[in-house]
Amino acid sequence: MSDDKLNNTLEEISGELEKASKIAIVSHYHPDADAYGSLGSLALGLGSLGKSVSIFNQDGLSERYAAIPGLSDLQSSVKQESFDLWIICDCGDKERTGKTFQGAIASAKKVINLDHHISNDHFGTLNLVDPDASSTCEIIFRLLENLQIEFTPDLGVALLSGIIGDTGSFQYSNTSPACFDIASKLVSKGAELSRVTKMLYGSYSASAVKMQAEAVLNLQLHFGGKVSEIMVDRDLLKKHSATSEDTELLVEKARDIKGVEIAFFIREDKDVWKVSLRSSVPAYDLSALASSFGGGGHRAAAAFRWSGAYHELREKLLSGLEELVNQ
Repeated sequence: MSDDKLNNTLEEISGELEKASKIAIVSHYHPDADAYGSLGSLALGLGSLGKSVSIFNQDGLSERYAAIPGLSDLQSSVKQESFDLWIICDCGDKERTGKTFQGAIASAKKVINLDHHISNDHFGTLNLVDPDASSTCEIIFRLLENLQIEFTPDLGVALLSGIIGDTGSFQYSNTSPACFDIASKLVSKGAELSRVTKMLYGSYSASAVKMQAEAVLNLQLHFGGKVSEIMVDRDLLKKHSATSEDTELLVEKARDIKGVEIAFFIREDKDVWKVSLRSSVPAYDLSALASSFGGGGHRAAAAFRWSGAYHELREKLLSGLEELVNQ
């Protein structure tokens, strides 16, 4: 549930957006469907009100998510421009936007923080953080609805991309009646559900599938099969001419094995190891475990980065997971 003492109302945030003329919007590095969907939907929605909107992401636009509407003008860096306010989407803390934007955000006149991560530290001048929401796109739907913006088919696809991406196509425990209600409203306005699901789940290349197959083949089980592990290093990606984006959903494959309660996925990325955690057991708080490594997220889905040695990461992570499953 959202913390009303720390949050602003939809009306307060809508009022700030109505007053602003020039708006900057940024989402987290290594963006997923919800991060991109948040950028695209806000660009389309606020643009329809006549606002000057600039959207940013440190990693730029990925090929896989390029079809999400509203992203054609996405920039990976910011010039020395003055904005009336910044909107930070889908970030548990402002550092998640990446080093590229820290200076601009620090000097921003106002920062609006829109997020659904339980680990969010309410860093904004104005905050709308709801851990009960399935996705940041769900929160943005409410905001745009409050602003009385027309939900066009393209706007609907951008919002559905985030909602479907973060609920695993309505499979995960964060799927609520509100998700179905929002999806129904967007589809009734012309948004094509099949367009979204094909983009998110039906567009892998042959090289990506081969890489995924080898990664799954090397999957390991721990603690009586309660914990599963998949690892992808740079050599495996290079062997199959695959990309980091092609590894998405591998952690879900590891989690969905019968008897597995927690899955973790480790991927080598330049000078860091990126770790994703997933669970099918509500009692486990993966956000707390990820926070102990400097990361965060949700109870059932969390992530962090590790810049040390791989064997040290694995040893420490397995120790934490063993303690968790044996509690």
